Amino acid sequence: MQSFAMAATAFSLSSLSPVALDLFNTSLTDTSSFFDPSVNYLLSSDPATPGKHDTRASAMYAVGLLLRNEKDDVETAVRIIENVAGTQYGKASNGTVPPWYGTYPHAPEEPGPGDFYGDLVYTNYDPNWRDFVGTAWCFALATRGHLLPLSTVQLMEQSLILAAEGVLTRYQGRGPYANAVNVDNTKDNLDEAYTNPWLMGTFLLSYIGQRTNRTDLIVRAESDAQSIYDLFTYCGFDTFAEYNSGTYTGVDLYALALWIAYSPPNSKLKEYGTYMLQHTMEDIGLLYNAGLRNLAGPFDRTYGFDQTRYQSVVGYFITALLPSLSTPAPIPKSLLGSLHVSDYTCFPYLAAALSPIVRNATPGWVLENFATFEEGKERFIDRKVRTNTVDPSAVRNVTAWLGDNISIGGQSLDEPFVRQSSMVPALIQWSLPPLPNTSTTVPPRIGYIALSPPTASIINATASRRTLEISFPPSSRADGVNATLPGTVVFALGGFGYREFDAGKGVEGVPGLDVSVETSGLGEFRVAYNGSSSFNGFYSWYVTYPVTASWPEVPSIKITVQ
Repeated sequence: MQSFAMAATAFSLSSLSPVALDLFNTSLTDTSSFFDPSVNYLLSSDPATPGKHDTRASAMYAVGLLLRNEKDDVETAVRIIENVAGTQYGKASNGTVPPWYGTYPHAPEEPGPGDFYGDLVYTNYDPNWRDFVGTAWCFALATRGHLLPLSTVQLMEQSLILAAEGVLTRYQGRGPYANAVNVDNTKDNLDEAYTNPWLMGTFLLSYIGQRTNRTDLIVRAESDAQSIYDLFTYCGFDTFAEYNSGTYTGVDLYALALWIAYSPPNSKLKEYGTYMLQHTMEDIGLLYNAGLRNLAGPFDRTYGFDQTRYQSVVGYFITALLPSLSTPAPIPKSLLGSLHVSDYTCFPYLAAALSPIVRNATPGWVLENFATFEEGKERFIDRKVRTNTVDPSAVRNVTAWLGDNISIGGQSLDEPFVRQSSMVPALIQWSLPPLPNTSTTVPPRIGYIALSPPTASIINATASRRTLEISFPPSSRADGVNATLPGTVVFALGGFGYREFDAGKGVEGVPGLDVSVETSGLGEFRVAYNGSSSFNGFYSWYVTYPVTASWPEVPSIKITVQ
């Protein structure tokens, strides 16, 4: 079936740095603890779904086993692959192509979407799992295909074709502001602005299209590569629409590494992938504060406020690029007790394996920034991000200031609807004072003041030296006539204990930071601790200001720190 020289590409774990190799071995060994040999699947690592099995993690773990290739790794991987491929969704019984065509169930225990289970996208099925499983299996065929029985190779090719055909059926049905809280969530949301699945899907289409002589897949891959490259390079911005995410920017790195190393000859993917990876790594290098072991905000989508507490894919790549095992890393010290563990069973061993490709596209100064934050060398970042492909005026401004053991980030946006809670448009992070009798090997505790959840669709948040200024002006867009003022402005505060926090002072009462707050058009704040729910495991104090101003008066808050 192969249409060009796609014999297994030379790959050896010996090419990895000591740090990357340690990450590979440790994470793959840890992931093995979830393996259930009675069904040849990984058990779910998500505390919310104990006892269930995890299709995505199992499929990607199989690739890790093939890369390691020790003892019975290949035989175990083959059994996993055969099981996962056997659960893939095909056409409906009447021959029609459903929206979940070519993707895989969350767990083998689940019935297919439909009458018994529902058919809500991202709830009853996840269309992006085509891309996660598909890209990982392409990687496996490219590097370890020679280890597999012919029947398994053919099964994987058939599964990848089905997944790629499923990608072709996706459409953008939520409109250009697909991350708003009030979108039609019964519809799909794939377009170039949804960066991580677009990058993965483009590679999947390209690789399996070339491998099996599918011209329609090849043509679509080249077109999709051009589309996202055009959005990335719009007006020289060199930024993805899904900007600065500890999780999804890491998935971008994963996908772009595959573009560079395993796309077909003469494809746009190699050239464009190299360009976009280099510029993305430069942004990460500027936004990463090694003293805090964290990316600075703002975040388009995040699962937390502290990368030393939750598993982040960017954290895996940065770790794999560190100069030594003793260099502080932006990942939890222990798997036990860390948050968002589901990514740990999928990505760190693959990030480690792909790290030489990422390293080759990364300037030396970025690698230095990952290792240390030079004392006294403050850093300022100013970026523009185009939000969608429909409206060229839909541009967001991103600013960040980084100093010794502190980062401040803000984002300005003017959109018709409030974004979902995963967006953090303004954030201050700092190193908290160490607790008594704390080991020096323990990562520093990180405090945070986050504008979270967002309550307005028009936010002007700007970071400067030791200052975060936030205002909520009227819309300046032609279609902004229906914009309304937020009723409240909410900050999430955390990372510290109750006895450290002077709660009656609100934002000014956080420990380890001298904070002053000035407001205009906001009333007296109230403070509450929400111990019954959390933001992805981050339990916070919430400081809520009522908005008392009416336009044309613009409500605002200025936070200054020392």
